[in-house]
This record gives sequence, structure tokens and C-alpha cells, in this order.
Amino acid sequence: MSGTVRYCYAVTRGLSPEALTDERGVRGTPLEAVEADGLVAVTSPVDADEFSESALQKSLEDLNWLGEVARAHNSVVERVAGLAVTLPLRLATIYLDADRVRSVLRSEEAAWTAALDRLDGRVEWGVKVYTVEQPEPAAPEPERPASGRSYLRQRLQARDSRDASMQDATGSAEDVDGSLSALAHEHHRHRVQAQELSGVEGQNVLNAAYLVDADAQDAFLDRVTELREQHTRCRIDVTGPWAPYSFAFDHTTSDAG
Repeated sequence: MSGTVRYCYAVTRGLSPEALTDERGVRGTPLEAVEADGLVAVTSPVDADEFSESALQKSLEDLNWLGEVARAHNSVVERVAGLAVTLPLRLATIYLDADRVRSVLRSEEAAWTAALDRLDGRVEWGVKVYTVEQPEPAAPEPERPASGRSYLRQRLQARDSRDASMQDATGSAEDVDGSLSALAHEHHRHRVQAQELSGVEGQNVLNAAYLVDADAQDAFLDRVTELREQHTRCRIDVTGPWAPYSFAFDHTTSDAG
């Protein structure tokens, strides 16, 4: 295989092709708008060999490759989302050429238009809740080495402290999610992140996304501040605003599979 194929980042509408002038995507390739039936696909030409189905099966397991492509992909989606309502597509959505992209836009026009209507004027905010280890009073220095029984007692106390921290954070997480969901148009709970993979201090007990009206963002963030003041035995992290990745959905597979 040789030549290029089309990498698709997102579907939008009302975006002027001139807005993509001088913008770059994966591997530094120029962004190009492909239009059909009132929809605009944001694309760029990429090497057909690197992004073939067989190559992608291997590359998606390469963390360095995956990280580079994901950063470029997300950068494009965020730039486009700053210009027009945007439906992000999954990483490495590949089509043979611009004509194939137009064909997909036409076949998915009804579903993608409905999705854009649902996302229009809204942004995504992410909220995570973590456990916080509660400090214990310092024990007096023993006059002699601790016995096996004393050591076991200390281990049990440490375990009980961790269990209490988890229970506190889990209870707080339910209140946080319920309170913020009431301010969101939609909400979605992702799988919690393992501490050994995230490298973040504390156990993750809530990993949620909220689709918030753009004009309701201040109220949403004010509520986060109030929740932090109410729930002092956990940590509440908030990120955003983002393009609505958690609320987008794909209706078709790419030509690469």
C-alpha cells in the first residue's frame, strides 16, 4: 500500500474551511474540511501504510505511538470545539479518501445531526473524587523494640484507617455525583482509575463526566467549591471545559476497521 488515507478527527457543522488554514494534525499533516449534507468532517491526509488496519493493530499497543497520536488528535478536537459544535470521533478513525468521508457523512447525517443538536451549547467537565489518608496522632517512642503483638496491632490500625478513608470518600462521592448531576444536561460515570496506573495520590472512587450548558458553568463550578467545603475527608478534582468526548458516540467503523 502507498499514498495517503483520510484521518478523521471530528464532525461539526457551520465551520468555515478557512478556519483550518495553517492548522496541523497527526504527524504534522494539514487539516482539511470535507463537507456533505450540511456536515463537516475535519480530516487530514496520513500515510496509508502507517494507518492501515494491520499497522494499527500493532501501533495501538505501542504506548509511545499511541501517546503521540492521541495528543495530536485531542489537540485538533479541542481547537475545532472552540470554533463550532463538535462531535469527536474515536482515535484513528480512517477512511480511504475524501469521497468515502462524504459517503459516510451522508449515510450518518440524521444520527450525527441529532448528536450535534444534543451537544450544541454544551461542554464537558470532568470530576474525580479520591480518598485522603487521615493523619493519626504520633505514638510515643517505645522504650524497647515493639513486640510482635504490638506490631500486628499497628498494622490492623493502619488497615482500619484505610478502610475508614475509603468509606468516607465513597459516601462523599455519591453525594458529589448526585449534586452535580442535577446541574448537568447529562452525566456519565467512567470506570475508576487504578492508583498504580494513574500515579495520583489517593484511591479514585469517582470518575465522572458532566455535560453542562455553557451558560451554567459558573454555577457548576460554584457547586464544586461548596462540595469541597462540605466533604473535607476526600479530595475533589475538576477538569475542563472539554470537547464532549464522553457524550459522543460512533455510528460506523472506519475503513481501517
